[in-house]
Amino acid sequence: MNFIFVSPHFPKTYWNFCDRLHRNGVNVLGIGDAPFDEIPWELKQCLTEYYRVNDLGNYDEMLRAVAYFTFHYGKIDWIESNNEYWLEMDAQLRTDFNINTGAKNDFIERIKYKSKMKESYIAAGVPVARYHIVSTLAEARAFIKEVGYPVIVKPVDSSGSKGATVLRSADGLERAAEFAFSFSRCHRIVIEEFVEQKHPFLIGGDVFVKDGKIVLWGLLNCHRDPRVNPLVPVGKSYPLRLEAGDIRRVKDTLSAMVEKLGIRNGPMNVELIVDKENRVFLIDVGPRSGGNMIPELLGDLFGVNAAEMSIEAAMGLSIHGGFHAPTGFYATHNLHSDRSGVYQGVRFAPELERYIYRKCLYKKPGDAVEFFDNASKCLGIVFMKFPSAEEMQRYLDDISRYITVEVRGSEHE
Repeated sequence: MNFIFVSPHFPKTYWNFCDRLHRNGVNVLGIGDAPFDEIPWELKQCLTEYYRVNDLGNYDEMLRAVAYFTFHYGKIDWIESNNEYWLEMDAQLRTDFNINTGAKNDFIERIKYKSKMKESYIAAGVPVARYHIVSTLAEARAFIKEVGYPVIVKPVDSSGSKGATVLRSADGLERAAEFAFSFSRCHRIVIEEFVEQKHPFLIGGDVFVKDGKIVLWGLLNCHRDPRVNPLVPVGKSYPLRLEAGDIRRVKDTLSAMVEKLGIRNGPMNVELIVDKENRVFLIDVGPRSGGNMIPELLGDLFGVNAAEMSIEAAMGLSIHGGFHAPTGFYATHNLHSDRSGVYQGVRFAPELERYIYRKCLYKKPGDAVEFFDNASKCLGIVFMKFPSAEEMQRYLDDISRYITVEVRGSEHE
């Protein structure tokens, strides 16, 4: 089997997927924009060959890369990036090379564009917030006049919370629209009414689908930092802080959505809320594993290898979950800065250090850091396990007191 993995070097943990493919006897062919000498040693051991392009978003370059691999290795069985940003490129290449595994152009719009996703939610009987797609400020103001503030302003075609802003008054509309437009490749944005949730944290995480049914419920609390973009996650925690009835409604909603979209196997990254009238609103759904090391956290929780499960699903093999019920109280925290500057280091308070069992640091002293307005500017992730829900919440509610990111330079303006 010939499997092309797009951007196998980013995010940093994606070499794990290539490793599992390699162990299963697959020819793993990488396409990336980093020089071969700069990709991790672990990744190099998994790849049969690596083709470097200058721009992963340039279709002509990607076309030549896939054609090269086809000429040298024969028919390509799979193309996958496992990254929402490249979903359209993946689909276009599958369509042009007649690769029938994974989504093609006729399906990708339903899961890539937020407006199309909402149409699928409506068809599945899932409530959606009122929204309007706009390309000018005049159109945005007209819709906001109809629904009132607060609203969410976000790109129509971006992944996760990239480019999203909660706007509670007319002040800042131009800036929010400009921010959203900067992340939209088709230069369109969505204005959406803001739905008040009844629970303290947005619900997010990954679920895993097997034979059309969700078999792994990796639903987590999504934490935010009000000092930066309040829509960007800065960590996850488990178990869910939801009433039993709300958990049941959330699971029923996701199961209905999977059935309606005809999803058979593989991971899905989800975000949703329950409003004060007990209605479940889907915020975002992506046909991929989540970022911010969610698969690693779920592996700790359930005793599974999420990368292995994804690869088994991709190869059409029997999926060996073998997961167990989680025990304990887990959390992650995305290290980030509320200012741009030069990274000096990170300090952990001794009382928190005893609960940290894994640190993944992306920066070294002297590296440039940016104000944290989207997840790509994360400086690293720490994993924690606590003895009780109360102890976990006590630390997470005041996490900046126990973790200090040291940055030299000017504050974000």
